[in-house]
Amino acid sequence: RKVKDMPQDLFLNHEFLTYSFDLIDGIDALLLAGKNNSVISIYRTFYENYIVFFFLQIHPELKTAFIEHKDLLHCSFIKEEYSVKNLEIDESVKTRIDELEKKYGTAFKDNYGWTASVIEERTKRNLKTMFEELNLSDVFAYYYKLACNFTHATSFSLLCRPKIDNIYGYIYAIVEIFIR
Repeated sequence: RKVKDMPQDLFLNHEFLTYSFDLIDGIDALLLAGKNNSVISIYRTFYENYIVFFFLQIHPELKTAFIEHKDLLHCSFIKEEYSVKNLEIDESVKTRIDELEKKYGTAFKDNYGWTASVIEERTKRNLKTMFEELNLSDVFAYYYKLACNFTHATSFSLLCRPKIDNIYGYIYAIVEIFIR
């Protein structure tokens, strides 16, 4: 059975698990190579996907919008690429963007525009709001904040190097996510 022919729930579960295991494989390889900063950056991506995945589990009515949001972003990137290269864009790409904006509104193009029917206030459509609704442990929030500080170009990320002892907490958090 092809992935694209799967029922929506099975498709999203498949994509989340496949991507999660890819990230964990990357973490494993980077740990062996001693690339602790990169491990933390990948943890951050893993954690963000975890929040989105479980938010979709408690709000299954958002799954179609989530999948269609990917279509909008994909078409928007194609449109931007063609614009930068001074190429003519295929009319089907423009049509798909128009269809989705008509269906969901112009705010749908925002990173978390797919949450609009559940998170009405546009400025609240973010991971923090989802995190709070999921009622996740503050331990996860701590590791996420720390990971953000190692990921973004700041004095902290440029001048600090996490030691292997710092990484154990991230590995524990990943195990906790899978147990949950």
